[in-house]
Amino acid sequence: MRPGGAARGDLRGAAAQRRLREAHFVAIVTPSIKHLRKEPSEIDQGRGSMRLWKAMAAS
Repeated sequence: MRPGGAARGDLRGAAAQRRLREAHFVAIVTPSIKHLRKEPSEIDQGRGSMRLWKAMAAS
């Protein structure tokens, strides 16, 4: 048994823990990629994020 009674998958440096962190990262980043792909069409229609950010900065 390892110190503290932790299983190998529970250790911060374990491969299983690394894969879990990578899976969480992909789940967090995926919406950003989706929004980046959507943004050019929104800019063409005058609804892009940059317009909103500029409006907020001006106020």
